[in-house]
Amino acid sequence: VINKQKIKEILDQLVFPLYFVDYETFGPAIPQFDGYSPYQNIVFQYSLHIVKDKQGKAVEHVEYLHTDKTEPSKKFVKHLLDNIGKKGTLISWYKPFENSRNKELAKLVPEYEERLLDLNESTYDLMEVFKNQHYVDYRFRGSSSIKNVLPVLVPHLSYKKLNIQKGDVAMLEWYNLIHEYSGEKKKQTIEDLLEYCRLDTYAMVEIWRVLG
Repeated sequence: VINKQKIKEILDQLVFPLYFVDYETFGPAIPQFDGYSPYQNIVFQYSLHIVKDKQGKAVEHVEYLHTDKTEPSKKFVKHLLDNIGKKGTLISWYKPFENSRNKELAKLVPEYEERLLDLNESTYDLMEVFKNQHYVDYRFRGSSSIKNVLPVLVPHLSYKKLNIQKGDVAMLEWYNLIHEYSGEKKKQTIEDLLEYCRLDTYAMVEIWRVLG
């Protein structure tokens, strides 16, 4: 069941460039850094695919992964904001997650508070197309998770080909990356983390193309 008119109305409201964004986090019970609460998420990575026009041909990719034991928020935020213009729409999958992280980052890095909160105001949640049943396929199995939607709409892309396939594994691997791993193991883990997060945002780009 596809409500083409409603989907078109939604997509027509998006302002270019489109910034498809995804964060990866680690939420330890015992705070790792000053200024954090128990279980508060440390945002250590993002992937950003930038689509400049409606045709979707001009696509850029930017990414950041924090790879040492220092507190990452300032480097993370500066890198992110350096690559997001003041005009455009951010697109995430389940935006309450990224929006909540932006609010926390605004407190950790107050000099960027205004811009971080502005990001929240210009974010569209692509998952809502499926959550609100504008696009329904029995193969989603009643779920609006990107891992259920992607194989149906974009079957040539798959998380199953990756060394890291889930967010909780990415979280643990990042902890091991900065505390345990070295040499080739560390190098491979960096590549695996980047590949996983990169697919999250590229998957959104490809789903957006199918919807359009």
